[in-house]
Amino acid sequence: MKKINYSLFVLISITLIGFLFRVWNITNTPPSLNWDEVSHGYNAYSILKTGHDEWGIRFPLIFRAFGDYKLPLYIYLTTPMIAIFGLNTFSVRLVSVLAGTIAIPLIYLLTNELFKNKKENNSYNHGILAMLLLAFLPWHIFLSRAAFEANLALTFIFAGALFLLKSLHNPKYFIPASLLFLFSLHTYNTARVFVPLLLIVWWIIYRQQIKFRSVFWGGTLLLLVSFLPIFMQIRDGTGTARYERLAILSNAAVYQIGQNRLSSPLPPLISKLIYNRPVYFTSHFLQKYLSFFTPDFLFQRSGTNTQFAMPNQNLLGYPVIILTLIGLLILVRNIKNASSQFILAWYFLAPVAASVTIDPPHVLRSLVLIPATIVIATVALKSLLVRFGRYVVYLTVISIVIGTANFFNNYFTKYSIEYSDSWQYGNAQAIQYIKEHANDYNNVVMTKRLGEPHIFYAFYTKAEPSSLWPSDTNIRFKQSDWYWTDRLGSVYFVNDWDIAPNKRMLSIKLESGEMVETRNTLLITSPDHLPSNSTVLERINFLNGHPAYIIASIHD
Repeated sequence: MKKINYSLFVLISITLIGFLFRVWNITNTPPSLNWDEVSHGYNAYSILKTGHDEWGIRFPLIFRAFGDYKLPLYIYLTTPMIAIFGLNTFSVRLVSVLAGTIAIPLIYLLTNELFKNKKENNSYNHGILAMLLLAFLPWHIFLSRAAFEANLALTFIFAGALFLLKSLHNPKYFIPASLLFLFSLHTYNTARVFVPLLLIVWWIIYRQQIKFRSVFWGGTLLLLVSFLPIFMQIRDGTGTARYERLAILSNAAVYQIGQNRLSSPLPPLISKLIYNRPVYFTSHFLQKYLSFFTPDFLFQRSGTNTQFAMPNQNLLGYPVIILTLIGLLILVRNIKNASSQFILAWYFLAPVAASVTIDPPHVLRSLVLIPATIVIATVALKSLLVRFGRYVVYLTVISIVIGTANFFNNYFTKYSIEYSDSWQYGNAQAIQYIKEHANDYNNVVMTKRLGEPHIFYAFYTKAEPSSLWPSDTNIRFKQSDWYWTDRLGSVYFVNDWDIAPNKRMLSIKLESGEMVETRNTLLITSPDHLPSNSTVLERINFLNGHPAYIIASIHD
């Protein structure tokens, strides 16, 4: 009984520490909500109030948003948070915080399920070591502190894999496994590639242990049915809208293939064999895939999207990197073991979805690397513990704590200050000014320089959802595979380049082609696009002191 209580105490303690790492000061760090977070929050608010999204669509299975078509589950899970805490930064990010926290005890259960037949020291069993590594992992902490669908999908995959393994001993667990994987498929697009691959690998490795009973077929049917809306979304284009902008074989790539073939000095047949779509796709896919296992990716030395990671930040920490290398060797040596095969397959399948895009190695799309990495590192740590004693654990913990302290020092200070522009900092402050002064002007005009300002306006003013639905009082339209918003009531949103700097402006052209008179207009513009017939009222800076917005009045 004492051993059980001790394990429970350790499990709860590590989970609480992990929760504090993920929730502390989330309203200020990251320094502001980005446009995707605001879109999640406002659409959840709209669903809560009206049962419709911002476009007036009733309980959609995919949210149009800006034309990027967001998967629905994060938004729907945010509605109760907004009902309890209101429409604010905390409620929007809380789902991700909770998902990241729940992943900590899940890795404990998942790892112990994988190694349940091994004799364990209760103080340092595989599960406790795994949750310790995950609770302090910089990569996971970073992505648990903002409203990332990928982080929620990862937790569903954690739980789905746990029940999938448990179903080998009790088939009834295949139903919750299927449900959890189903949830992941409707949370983040990476899951739509990774989960089917993981299920195929699971079936290949464990096929002799799988008990083909009615619950198994029921769970399989559930998964197949869950793919029906996905197939419909692929057919109508909403399910592939994001990927079409990121595909390796884009129109530009296909054009380049043709140009290379035409300009090649090689014989036509040889040139055709070298310059073609399959070769281009395969070579770029392999290059991207291998990049996820390089120091440049692990240390974020190049191509960093600063919304998803800190430049030059070690994603895993040195102890986990070293342990992962050792763990890979151990698992390869024990490749005949089913658990070794399953984790290695997970590890090497994880970057597949991210590797079919043109982006640099992407920390968000490759998030499914985390569970396998933690389990592999745990295998190494347990092996070193058995060989060298508990001092190995002490040394690892000390190293991890120092690394985490360094991560937080950079995260809460340097990162938040230097990269506040990546989080569209300044929109909340600009819209607060609009709320306080809009009644003094005929119109308000705001630049689109920092993303899509209309959704920030709707979020921070808590605009009535029906005011965003297509009507005579707004201008919302589709153009170039994107949905644009030029007007909500008396507030207009314009391209930055349509605000003429140092020139007298009597009107401003909208993306839709309409003209807006600027007499007695409140203007929120970029620092280098200030008309000559305007008076500066206020300046809004990013946290590093660089200018974000100039607020001015156009008087004639």
